[in-house]
Amino acid sequence: MPEPTTLLLVRHGQTEWNAANRVQGQTNSDLTELGRAQAEAVAKLLDADAPAVRSWEARPTVLYASDLDRTQQTAAPISARLDLEPILDPRLREMHFGDLEGLTWPELEAKFPEVSMRLWGSATDPERPAPGEGGESRVDMHRRSRSALEEIAERHPGETVVVVSHGGVISFFIRSVLNVPFDARPSFSTANGSIAVARYKDEAFRLLSIGLTPAL
Repeated sequence: MPEPTTLLLVRHGQTEWNAANRVQGQTNSDLTELGRAQAEAVAKLLDADAPAVRSWEARPTVLYASDLDRTQQTAAPISARLDLEPILDPRLREMHFGDLEGLTWPELEAKFPEVSMRLWGSATDPERPAPGEGGESRVDMHRRSRSALEEIAERHPGETVVVVSHGGVISFFIRSVLNVPFDARPSFSTANGSIAVARYKDEAFRLLSIGLTPAL
């Protein structure tokens, strides 16, 4: 019987587009000064020998990350502290928002009012893709990222694995584990620089904690 795998799902630090309230999707945006501090705080916690302040037992032995710039920048201090080379996987990318990427929320509301309601309103359709070339649906994003997380968990039985990814990926992973409908507003937070902890055993995930945010 394989040993359980522990996944530490880290959302990247704050980016320039986060600070400007722009839709990022798969467009690159660098970390802000706060974002870099958040990444350093996560790295420090992952390197700490203090089990009482975290919900996992063993030191991480593997580091994965989305291949977008903001996740690689967040993974860099983790890599340096833990001496782990990041393994990049494009399936861990944020949802592709098509023509919405780069727009501020007021611009999106003005240009695509029906899309705004569909993606973030109370009566949303998770199967419908965002407009424009490459636009994904939330269901498509979840399927590709969930398959990556399952493969990673199965590849590293008995290990603690860090996965640096995005708010959408982590949020919909949590929803799927908790059986929260994809068209419902979540009651939890996946803030920049936060960590969600999951255990994988017998081909199923169980959440140990959500929204763990290291002190800066």
